[in-house]
Amino acid sequence: MKRIIQKTRLVLERAIHQARRTQQLSGAATQPRLAQLEERLLFSASPIAVVAQVAESPSSADASGQLSEQQLLDVLADSYLPPRDQADATGGEQQSEAAYVDQQTLELVFIDSNVRNMDQMIADLQTLNEQDSSRQLELVVLDSDRDGLAQITAALLKYNGIDGMHIVSHGTDGQVQLGSTTLSLDTLDRYRTAISAWQYSMSDQADILIYGCNVAESEAGQALLDQLSELTGTDVAGSEDLTGAANLGGDWELEYVTGALETSVVFTTDFQASWNDLLDLTVAGGETLVNTSTPENQLTTPFGGGNVAMDDSGNYVVVWEDQRSGNADTYAKVYNADG
Repeated sequence: MKRIIQKTRLVLERAIHQARRTQQLSGAATQPRLAQLEERLLFSASPIAVVAQVAESPSSADASGQLSEQQLLDVLADSYLPPRDQADATGGEQQSEAAYVDQQTLELVFIDSNVRNMDQMIADLQTLNEQDSSRQLELVVLDSDRDGLAQITAALLKYNGIDGMHIVSHGTDGQVQLGSTTLSLDTLDRYRTAISAWQYSMSDQADILIYGCNVAESEAGQALLDQLSELTGTDVAGSEDLTGAANLGGDWELEYVTGALETSVVFTTDFQASWNDLLDLTVAGGETLVNTSTPENQLTTPFGGGNVAMDDSGNYVVVWEDQRSGNADTYAKVYNADG
């Protein structure tokens, strides 16, 4: 544990130093930060609340509501490295629990709050946690209005020796939505330092499983997972096709794996069979297939009024004809269940 703490402190110190050099801050402004870090150690706290609170401050977030890398690192240093005597007071309790914890795999589950039917997911995780004594599951719900990578990084500082990390959110080819942030090859460099720090919370055999449609479908998506694996020192898995309900064309297999995956899918077979949705990220202005055959609830209006098809999840498409231009023009508009 002391080795992990020392490494984490060094990573934070180095990252803050580099970030501040980039912004050409003076050495006098940097030195107090490093001195303060020397007097602090990692300590459990409430990560989401602190990151959200800082993100609400106009001085701590950009116009999109995202934390910059330097702001994120400052939050971590200030909020999760408390006085040394406070951290030492928890030592006895941690040692007394060590024998029991070693018999379990510690797995963190991050679910984006925009995932539909999330309550059903949480209930299934609770059931699995109660029934399988070999797995200790802990859940973090990502605030969809905040930087998801900042929330994940802050949450990981509470832990040591994580065996499995599950990220459940909407995905598409080469990207996954994390709160207000989209992680892709285009945005990876912005978070490279923070993501690299994840490895110090992981065990030597840790895995990261990303549940999101088509994240690893293309070479770009697979390259994203390869780089995540390299940065975190873990095996990373993602899906090459739709993730979710079989009757909607999905499954729960993560076909692309960067190494030898030891962590199994976190959802039970009962949940996989009953959750009637997909973890797909619909691009704004894009098209969504709502039915593969003519359903009973398709409505047709004569004389070019409007045709509507709706699936069981409430997604629907409206097709109509308009002759105001003098031609018989056909229009279509796709809606999801949220409008």
